[in-house]
Amino acid sequence: MTPQILSLASAREHLRVGNELSDDSLREYIAAAETIIADHLGRTLICQIGGWAAPDLVPANVVHAIKVVLTDIYENRGAPTIDDETLDRMVGRQKRIGFA
Repeated sequence: MTPQILSLASAREHLRVGNELSDDSLREYIAAAETIIADHLGRTLICQIGGWAAPDLVPANVVHAIKVVLTDIYENRGAPTIDDETLDRMVGRQKRIGFA
């Protein structure tokens, strides 16, 4: 399993939630937010090849984008609203560009 960039504690602090949100639910939200950012960037976030080697090496703008997506997922559980244009403004320069 790929290590999560956001810990439960940092996610709780960011969302300003306590025990009203279970650890399991929060882990799912974190995983979804990190997957959305990884998919948007076209790269694995944490790995030796194609990603950053450890969670603490992920650039601040990418971590912030994960928190923004996490907030969107939490607040708009039925239909998150964040779009690719917003993500591009936050992390576009981190995108992997492939060549055929």
